[in-house]
Amino acid sequence: MKNRTGTITAAFFDLDKTLLNGESQAMEAIYLIEKNRFSPVYGFKILGVIAASFAYKNQWMTPWRYNQIYVNTYKGQQIDWLKEQGYELYGLRIKPALFESMLEVMEMHRRQGHLIVLISATAEHLLEPVKQDMNADFMIATKLETTPLGICTGKAEGHICVGKQKRRLINQLAQIHGIDLAASYAYSDHHADIPFLSAVGNPVAVNPTKDLKDEAEKNRWRIMTTDTGFITDSGNRHAPVEHERLG
Repeated sequence: MKNRTGTITAAFFDLDKTLLNGESQAMEAIYLIEKNRFSPVYGFKILGVIAASFAYKNQWMTPWRYNQIYVNTYKGQQIDWLKEQGYELYGLRIKPALFESMLEVMEMHRRQGHLIVLISATAEHLLEPVKQDMNADFMIATKLETTPLGICTGKAEGHICVGKQKRRLINQLAQIHGIDLAASYAYSDHHADIPFLSAVGNPVAVNPTKDLKDEAEKNRWRIMTTDTGFITDSGNRHAPVEHERLG
């Protein structure tokens, strides 16, 4: 049974490959390397991330472990510097790569009075500029642990926002802010987000991985492809996103 904690409807949006045509962490790494804003140690760590990415995409590594390896690349970095780079990266690389069709879906929810929530395994300094520009109501992301001097330790503060942790976090948000998850919507591309998608009454698989597509078809969830701007439901009906009422 879906959580009916409150009366407010929310729309939850994953970032990478859902709102964004790409992976924010990879875009960050490429940007820092291109700008020579990295140390040799960082370069070696990114090589490790590339190897981990191959294992992760072949399902030889858990999403949690993969994100843990990436979080470690921040060790020794000043959090304030990372925040500055995050805003710069957003304007130059991330914003131009946002899916127009997903921004239209977000605006549709906003017009209907739904809360807009961004949720991602990526670090907060990468998601915060998106939240500010999109004027989202809330964001949920991985918080980097720092020393009293603001130096990243290479670990997350608390849990990495991935897998079942995403579900726990949206349940917490729902309890605090009176969100009715049974009436709410969630959008994601990856099978690691199946627990998160299952927490709401209206899950939508966006550009889904094979495993997520199989799960969506089994559970009769809607499937959306951003290249066409169409949502497919379990009855094989197609409706343009801009014409479909989501409420």
